[in-house]
Amino acid sequence: MANALSEGVSIIGVGCTPFGDVLETEQMKGMTERELASWAALEAMEDAGITPGDVDAFNVGHVFDEQISGSVNTAPAIADWIGMRNKPGFHHEAACSTGGMGLWLACQAVASGMYRTVMSIGVEVTRSKIIPGLPPYLRQPLSVRERNKMTTTRDLAYSDDMLGVGGTDSILMAYGKKYGLPLGRLEEASIAAAVKNKHNAAGNPLAALATKSPLEEAKEHGFSDEAEYMMSRFNPRLGAIARKSDFYLHADAASAVLVCPTSMAKSFTARPVAVTGLGVATSISYHHRGVDWEQDSVAFAKAYEMARVVPSRDVDYLYVHDAQVCHQFVGAETAGYLPRGEGWQAIIEGRTGLHGDRPINTSGGRTGMGHAYAASVGAEIAEAVKQMRGACGDRQIEPAPEVSVIHGLGAGISSVVAVLDARP
Repeated sequence: MANALSEGVSIIGVGCTPFGDVLETEQMKGMTERELASWAALEAMEDAGITPGDVDAFNVGHVFDEQISGSVNTAPAIADWIGMRNKPGFHHEAACSTGGMGLWLACQAVASGMYRTVMSIGVEVTRSKIIPGLPPYLRQPLSVRERNKMTTTRDLAYSDDMLGVGGTDSILMAYGKKYGLPLGRLEEASIAAAVKNKHNAAGNPLAALATKSPLEEAKEHGFSDEAEYMMSRFNPRLGAIARKSDFYLHADAASAVLVCPTSMAKSFTARPVAVTGLGVATSISYHHRGVDWEQDSVAFAKAYEMARVVPSRDVDYLYVHDAQVCHQFVGAETAGYLPRGEGWQAIIEGRTGLHGDRPINTSGGRTGMGHAYAASVGAEIAEAVKQMRGACGDRQIEPAPEVSVIHGLGAGISSVVAVLDARP
């Protein structure tokens, strides 16, 4: 069976708004989904040095369009705003992997020869909702019940006995049993991953919800050590092992990625990044108790096969979807980026930090930067592209990564993996 694009595809432009709150964050206060999507799309076009007239088609990912935003088809709603009236465009969603699926679809459209330049946009507002009958910039915060309904809607896709806190606890218990580790060490690794995320987010100008470093937070509560603070009542336990810091932070944001044939890429930008591997798999993984989730393993394998890379040897940077922070070591092992049974230790030793030899989630991840569903994977693609260009300032990985892998996990049932390559 074929597992290749019929023509090479490269990323020529990326855009991303802050991850914040449209009710409170100064840079985006009062913005609607249309404005956020337009911000990211126009930034991606500016990054590529092109105008809307140069873009042939676009897709828009939006998960909670009806439930929170009161819309049913986001693409035509923003077409005029981004200068693409009457151009081919459509709305799609695949839960938290929506942005990765958008890239997958855009690459297929280009590789088929049907279009030359295609943009994938993701947008989400998750912290507030529209008020029916009033202009869309007048919103109100979601209640606890409405937040829970967001999760309930998502949870219709899989088994209730493996969700949320139970999911984290069951993953860690299975991991500890498999490798003979006490749960205390796994909690230590989860805390270390959460602290790393907070640290990375504090240095990321797009992480608008991260206003303090983990050490500043700790000192405010009378602690001199971040880990000690994270083990205290200020980071309450939500399960047998899981704590509040193990779970993602809701955010409002938009992201955009522009692709074209690799043969044309340097006519747009001197620094294109090739999409050399794509892997997608769908399953009900929460029915599979244990460490590796079936569809993750398949998606990584397909992406590596297409890209012809060996993760332990060739990959310089990994973003693994960490809506549950333990995926930073469990998922990184599934990805082949960290050795089996050793990921927890790599986290504790700091090897996955900005200055470690196996960096993971330099943006701050889902627990530090936040999670904006359809916008999240696109934001991580933008982060990887900037890291590969050497454009991240104080957060820059040294040396700049040449091969990066981006993973999206949609509600635990849809996995998408992209291999990005900046080598000449």
